[in-house]
Amino acid sequence: MGAYILIAIGIILALVGLFLVLVAIHHFREKERLNKLFGLDRMVSSLGFRGRLWMRLKLFFQESPGAYIWRPLFIGLILIGGGLYLVLTFITHV
Repeated sequence: MGAYILIAIGIILALVGLFLVLVAIHHFREKERLNKLFGLDRMVSSLGFRGRLWMRLKLFFQESPGAYIWRPLFIGLILIGGGLYLVLTFITHV
């Protein structure tokens, strides 16, 4: 009985993770649309590789539009992985 409850929790975690990944994809597409509209691609491309990497790290840890892309993506992927782990672990025990 307990295994079925953990399987259900795993499925719910995976679905919440999938939702967060879809939110991240939506925010990424919106950000790309705004970048093309205002020409921000040229400004960011002049930073070089390390500058772009630093910019992404700053955006990940700050409350900025980039944080609304990376945080849901990583948290969603972790939830999907954890949910699938629970489901697959307890399906083999049932």
